[in-house]
Amino acid sequence: MKTNSNKHYKLALIIFVPSFLFFLFKVVFLNFPLFPNNDAVSYTIEAKLSFKPKYKTPIKVRMYLPQSKDSFVITDENFLKKGAYGESINQAGDNRTINWTKSEASGEQFFFYRAVVQESSSYSNDKEDKAPSLAINEFIGSQVLAANTLIEHAKSRSADLESFIHEIIKVILDNTYEQELNHLLEGDKSDLKKTELAVSLLNMAQIPARIVHGVELKSDARDVKLEHWFEVFGKNRITSYRMNSSNYKVPYNFLPWYRGKNSLAYISGGTDTHVGIFIRKNIESEISNVVSEAKIQNPTLYKFSLFNLPLDMQRVFQILLLFPLGGIIIVIIRNIIGINSLGTFIPILIAISFRETKLFNGLCLFSIIIAFGLGVMFFLDRLKLLLVPRLTVVLTSVIIFILVMSMLMHNLGFERNVSIALFPMIILTMVIERLSIIWEEQGSTKAIKLCATTLLVAAIIYLIITNSIVTHLMFVFPELALCFLALALSLGRYTGYRLTECFRFGSILE
Repeated sequence: MKTNSNKHYKLALIIFVPSFLFFLFKVVFLNFPLFPNNDAVSYTIEAKLSFKPKYKTPIKVRMYLPQSKDSFVITDENFLKKGAYGESINQAGDNRTINWTKSEASGEQFFFYRAVVQESSSYSNDKEDKAPSLAINEFIGSQVLAANTLIEHAKSRSADLESFIHEIIKVILDNTYEQELNHLLEGDKSDLKKTELAVSLLNMAQIPARIVHGVELKSDARDVKLEHWFEVFGKNRITSYRMNSSNYKVPYNFLPWYRGKNSLAYISGGTDTHVGIFIRKNIESEISNVVSEAKIQNPTLYKFSLFNLPLDMQRVFQILLLFPLGGIIIVIIRNIIGINSLGTFIPILIAISFRETKLFNGLCLFSIIIAFGLGVMFFLDRLKLLLVPRLTVVLTSVIIFILVMSMLMHNLGFERNVSIALFPMIILTMVIERLSIIWEEQGSTKAIKLCATTLLVAAIIYLIITNSIVTHLMFVFPELALCFLALALSLGRYTGYRLTECFRFGSILE
């Protein structure tokens, strides 16, 4: 009988030892850093191209690629595609393209491009390059007269090239000549169309200019939209501008992707083309170096690591790997310390939601939603509804309430609070149901106390999982989740005194 009682300890040891040894192996022999180091900035960019091929039709795919230029250097890049395609990378003027070809294909097709972009030590907006040939006048008929009107307006208010460019940007943005602009823009008032118009006006004024498409490098960005700006060729330098009324200069963290008026990707023989761009700021440059070395020295290990997954999946696992840590925190708080909460995993889900709302906003909004839900529940008790219809009514009422709150906060300028919609709705409904039952059976004091301790536990978990060192360790060393599993097994049969009971019955123990 004694042997059976120790089985969970043996199982915990069997799980813990290899997991911890693998953790040490990565730290000691593979040089994975234990702490984040943000001295050097690098980003991982991933472009996912998808389309549906036409039946028995040859396929040609062309996509522009970024290249080392300006203030950024591409230190690593790789490609992944579905099926066997012919592949070639070409340099066409200032642009670099990759071309995939195939005789025919079936089913949705996917192409992935991933690059690691390192910010160079010095940034300069001035660079030597060959000026492009002036574009042929793109305006026809009455558009020529409208374009000349805008150019003459800019010339009359400028003294040199710099001021002329500023006036061109200003006359396009401030709608001084609304009729002329509507005629030239042809109803399209997007940033891309306005940037193209600025380039056409400059070329018409015999000033070499070209449009540039790129992305803004920032932390953890999904479905990134292309930014558009233009370059003007002066006597000894090239200067970049963007269509922004407050600041014409292009920010240093804008990465040029390609130049010209073509789209990012071109598909022949396919439909429903979509390009999604994902950007992740690397945890630190040291990790990037370690991963690059692992690809060469330990390709099998790299193949089965999180760093080999697409960026959108990496973002998912960055969150999922926090759940084992949250679980062991709850085990310690409930079984060792003795603080109860609603459910086992409800505090973890609430803490994960707080990552979007931030702690104070989340606590306030969660309390308001729970109070509203309890009010709805008490009202429904008078109608004597069955359980499932009652929960459906509460769920719908909570969603409508959150919708109204989100619209109100958006109009008041509290954009951060709109992310309250990320709260797990089903969990909120179950919390409201359980609180209402406790309220009726054990009184309002017990229900309020249990709700408060749940928020306290969620706040503790939030403060731990949002720590940069903790986030770093859980993502870089996912084997730590097995260590937490072993710890949970070892505490699984603990029946001793809890910390709160020691204070509660301290006089008896003495």
